[in-house]
Amino acid sequence: MLTLKKIEKNIEGNKRQYFPYVLTDICSTCGETLEMDLSEGHYLSEPIFGQPKKVWMYCIECGEEGKEFEVIPRITLELVEKK
Repeated sequence: MLTLKKIEKNIEGNKRQYFPYVLTDICSTCGETLEMDLSEGHYLSEPIFGQPKKVWMYCIECGEEGKEFEVIPRITLELVEKK
């Protein structure tokens, strides 16, 4: 029987790691919608999967730095038997 066992080891991402997600928020100063597309224009720099990485958004309209967020990149692995 084929099994998959998880080991407790963090995996490092690439120097510039893109993800298929878009973060959105509202600027607390001017009310403009802020957007960070992690699949194209922005990336996480040298992330370690399973550990928090700090990100923040900048408002182009008023120059205000947005709230700081923590994102946790995770890897999931699924075993599927080929039929």
